[in-house]
Amino acid sequence: MTRIIEKNRKQLKEAIRIYRYEQGHGYDETIKHFEKEFGRKMARKVYNELRDEMQDKEQKKFIADLDSDSWGCIPPLSEATTTPFSKIVDGGDCYRYIRMDEPGLTVSDGMVGIKLSQPTKTVSGSRVKLVVGLPDLHLPYKPETALAPSAKAAIKWCQDNKPDEIVLMGDFMSFKCISHWDAMYPGRKKNDFLSRDIQHGNYVLDMLQGITSKITYLRGNHEAWLDQYRDKDPQARDGIYELESVFRIYDRRIDLIPENVEYRVGKSMFVHGHRVGMYHARWTADDFGENVFYGHTHDIQSHSKSKRAGSEPIIAHSCGCLCDENPDYLRNKPNRWAAGFLIMYGRDDGSFTYYVPQIVGGRFIGLNGKEYAG
Repeated sequence: MTRIIEKNRKQLKEAIRIYRYEQGHGYDETIKHFEKEFGRKMARKVYNELRDEMQDKEQKKFIADLDSDSWGCIPPLSEATTTPFSKIVDGGDCYRYIRMDEPGLTVSDGMVGIKLSQPTKTVSGSRVKLVVGLPDLHLPYKPETALAPSAKAAIKWCQDNKPDEIVLMGDFMSFKCISHWDAMYPGRKKNDFLSRDIQHGNYVLDMLQGITSKITYLRGNHEAWLDQYRDKDPQARDGIYELESVFRIYDRRIDLIPENVEYRVGKSMFVHGHRVGMYHARWTADDFGENVFYGHTHDIQSHSKSKRAGSEPIIAHSCGCLCDENPDYLRNKPNRWAAGFLIMYGRDDGSFTYYVPQIVGGRFIGLNGKEYAG
C-alpha cells in the first residue's frame, strides 16, 4: 500500500510540474485542476514539495554561479513580476536593483538584492536574530508612488542591516479604492485603481524579498476590505480578489497570519492591533498579558504592565506607521500619528532588546550614527 501511495505521489508531482511550470497555469488554477481527483490538501502538499525542490535547485545553481565568478542574473524572486528593474553589480557578493520608474529613488537609493554571505550576529557565543516590524504601510502612498518617505527610510535601514525576518504588521495595503467609507463618494476614487494598487504591493514585496527570504504578513483591518469587496460579488469567488492570489503568497513562501491572531517571536508577540483611544497600550498589555508589539493606531505609545518583583517586564508597544501622516480624509486636522518601525534583536532563550526609531519628515538617525532619508 505504501509503495502504491508513493507511486501516485510521484505521478501527481510530475503532472503538477508539467501543468504548472511547462504549460504556465497559475497556482489557483493548478490546485483546482488536481483537487477534484486527489483532494485539495494532497494537491497543495505535493505542489509545495515540488516548488521547494525547484527553488532549491535554482538556489544551488545560483550559488555555484557565484563561486565560479559567473555573474549571471539573479533567479526571479517571484513569478511574473511586472516591475521594471535594472541590475547593477555592487561589491563582491550582492546584487543591487534600481526601480527606474519609482519617484524619489535614484541610483544611490537602489534596492539591495540577496546577499548570500551574511555575517552571523552573535552575543557571548549565542546567535542573535534580527527581526524588523514594518507597521501600517497603507500602500500606495500616492496613486503613482508606492512608498511614503518614512517607509523608504525604514527599508534603507533594512538594506544596510539585513534582518533575518521582516514582519509586515498589518495594513500593508490601504485598498482605499474599494473602501466602504468612500462608497457614497465615487469622486474620491477617480484616480484609484485596484489593479495598480496590487502592482504596487507586488513591487514592494519583491523589494523586501530581495533583502530577506523570511517575510511574515499579518492581516489587518484594511486587508479585510478586500474580503468585503469579494463577498459583494458572487462572481469574484474564483480567487481573483483573494490576498493569497493577488500577491502570490504561497509562491513567495510568505507566512500569512489571520487577522487578530498573534505571531510569536521568542518571548514576544506581534499583532496588528485592535485597541484605539488614549490608553490603547495599557489596554493591549492587559488584553494579552505578555510582551506585544502592534500597529493599527498609527502612533507610538508604550506601557509596562505591573508584575511581581524580580519577574521579567511585560510591555505593550505600538510602533507607529509608515504611511501618509496627513491623508486627505483628515483634512489637516491635528492627530497623534507618528512614523516609526520596530527593530528587535532576539537571543536564543527568547529574550530580546528592541528599538522603535521615530521618523520625522522621512528621516531618522540609526544607532550607528548614519542618517536614513526617504
